[in-house]
Amino acid sequence: MHDEVRARRGLSNRRDLDIAAPGLRAAAAIASVRPTGRIADGNPELPVSLLISRTRGSLYEAYEVAVQRLFPARLIGCLQASRVVAVSYLPDAGNKVVLRLPANPCT
Repeated sequence: MHDEVRARRGLSNRRDLDIAAPGLRAAAAIASVRPTGRIADGNPELPVSLLISRTRGSLYEAYEVAVQRLFPARLIGCLQASRVVAVSYLPDAGNKVVLRLPANPCT
């Protein structure tokens, strides 16, 4: 239900839901955030560069992915450089990533 509400507000889309449902969860450090200046319904569009940590069998690897989308204004505090966030990604397409942000603002 929460995801459907986000989709109606333009804060999520079918692609994101298709990644989040079967996707593997991982931790990601935010490398950078740069506002684009675009705002829709009070929600800013932000390109976010992520360093994702994942394991492949017994190997550990980190890689960088960029995600650009509208984010709820109340969650901007969650999107600061060096903060660790949860993500989901598709195992066969690691560049398809969805941030798993909390429903409530970060403290």
